[in-house]
Parts: sequence; structure tokens; C-alpha cells
Amino acid sequence: MQQKQYSVFSLPVIVGALGFFVDIYDLLLFNIVRIKSLHELHVPDNVAKEFGENVISWQMLGLVIGGIAWGIMGDKKGRKSVL
Repeated sequence: MQQKQYSVFSLPVIVGALGFFVDIYDLLLFNIVRIKSLHELHVPDNVAKEFGENVISWQMLGLVIGGIAWGIMGDKKGRKSVL
């Protein structure tokens, strides 16, 4: 039995790439503007470093919790219906 071959520009590949982009975009954006944005909020340097690292940790924890929760929902209800 042969599996269906998908090209790089097929719908499943594009949907997967967009999902990855949406998932990672806020992490990348926050890392790029973190120091400047915290300085503009008049957060002292010693607090800004710790607060920025905490926010990154919270984002990573959210990714883990969301991945587990949506994975379980996808397994129980089906991937297409969860999307």
C-alpha cells in the first residue's frame, strides 16, 4: 500500500507551517523587543532582566500546557474537529 505523497506547497504542509509560525511568533517577537520595551516602561535594569526571564519561562510553560491540552483534545475529538 502506497502512502500519499505531499509536495512542499500542499495544504497540510502549509497549515502545519502556519501553526508553527503562530506558535513561535510571540516568543521571537518578545525576545527581540524585551529589553527596549521594559526600559520604556521604566523598569530598572536589575528587575528587567529577571522579569524578562520570568516572562519567557511563563511563555514556555504555556506552550507545554497548551501542547498537552490540545494534544489530548485532538486525540479524543479528532484533529480536524479541534482545529
